[in-house]
Amino acid sequence: MTRSNSKGARTNRANQVQQLAEGSRPHSRLQPRIDISDEKARLVLEWWQRMHSGRRPLVAVVLKPVTWQIGSTTERYIWEVCKWPQRDSYVWHFICWSIDGIGAWWKPFPSKRTAIAYFCQAPAVVMAKSQPAPIKSSTEVDVREGAPT
Repeated sequence: MTRSNSKGARTNRANQVQQLAEGSRPHSRLQPRIDISDEKARLVLEWWQRMHSGRRPLVAVVLKPVTWQIGSTTERYIWEVCKWPQRDSYVWHFICWSIDGIGAWWKPFPSKRTAIAYFCQAPAVVMAKSQPAPIKSSTEVDVREGAPT
């Protein structure tokens, strides 16, 4: 039995992430093309890879990078239209992966055509719809990791 070299394992993982960023992985037809020298972007890319591999992966159809101004800061996103497995079939989804913010949000659609139509809208239209509604009662709780309790 041999022990894995942690430096070698890290190098191998870095090579895999680089291949993902370049879109050169043979098993995957579509990959987000983002700068992996940025730690946040690299983490999102790894998260994206986990969601698009395995037993019931998401299947990306179209992707694009988007920037959006929030107050005085600019945040980066990856927009995607994909097939999301649901029991014995799938549902079309638009997913907005946040690089600089918290997580991702998604919206289901009845067809690929409607999902792509949503995807093709201007960022001002899509991102304005993504803003959370104000909390209406004191019984609603923010369940995000690290949110004040």
